[in-house]
Amino acid sequence: MAALASDPELILPSDDDISSYNQDIQRLRTQILSLSTAVRQTIRQRQRLADIGEAVAKINHDLRNMLASAMLVIDQLEHSSDPRVSEAAPVVIKATEQASLLCQNMLDYLTEIPRPEAQIVAVEELVQDLQNTTELQINWQGPDRLYIDKMMIHRLLFNLARNAGQAGATILNIDIWHAGHLAVIDVSDNGPGIAADMRQSLFRAFASGQPTGYGLGLAICLDMALGGRLRLSRSTDQGSEFRLQLPASCLSAQT
Repeated sequence: MAALASDPELILPSDDDISSYNQDIQRLRTQILSLSTAVRQTIRQRQRLADIGEAVAKINHDLRNMLASAMLVIDQLEHSSDPRVSEAAPVVIKATEQASLLCQNMLDYLTEIPRPEAQIVAVEELVQDLQNTTELQINWQGPDRLYIDKMMIHRLLFNLARNAGQAGATILNIDIWHAGHLAVIDVSDNGPGIAADMRQSLFRAFASGQPTGYGLGLAICLDMALGGRLRLSRSTDQGSEFRLQLPASCLSAQT
């Protein structure tokens, strides 16, 4: 009242205004409560996923040890004098190798990717390693050396090569070239291409276009892109091409 007496032009809020303010405050409180609840749920979910990841990693480790023991036995079966046993052994070996590879991929996906450590990598040696671990004919063009993390680039190219082979490709081409401030690595194959409905989820874990696949290969590739950009640059019924763009410093190993 004293304020009114000293300033007759002062307008006090009406009952409707006060009611509206109270409603706004109540809505704000409700939204804050909902946000707080969502944050707590997210934290719990992340902790649960972390716990699950750790458990799966331990299980995978044990499975790989069991599979290694199984491979020793299977190798002996392959040389069995019983033709039925020796004929069945390759089938069992392939299934065991696929299980071992799945375990490795799960470990790769669940393990935090370390910071890349660049070193001089001989491209011919890298390609030869890929040739020895895949059934593809691998061709490459470009510089003889790269300044890059050897383990990461090998895992990335191996996963691209393995995916291509599983899709039916027989040839893999690796082209390394320089474009302005970028080093570009194009990896193309002669497979049947990637279905249009799979391209949006291509790099998502557990999204696979193969009936026996688990969709981890390309998800791992994305994690191991060495701080660059990996994308599907084209895909037709004549094959697919992935493009990895990296800083031009990757080519600084050249003399």
